[in-house]
Amino acid sequence: MWKTLLAVTVSWQLALVLLSRKTNKQSILELLALAEADLLRTLREEMKLRKHPRLPEIERRLKELDRHQD
Repeated sequence: MWKTLLAVTVSWQLALVLLSRKTNKQSILELLALAEADLLRTLREEMKLRKHPRLPEIERRLKELDRHQD
């Protein structure tokens, strides 16, 4: 899980640098959405293992992200 968190952190930092250089903002937003979805999928797997009570909330957010990516 720590690898995913590191990847998401790097993605956010990269996105902020790109935004500051006025690159294609839509591409950056898509990158951030993919990073968020990846993190949520990892969290979902961890929560399933621990039977966490907030799992339905994570599932709902993932469904929202999937709808927006289609």
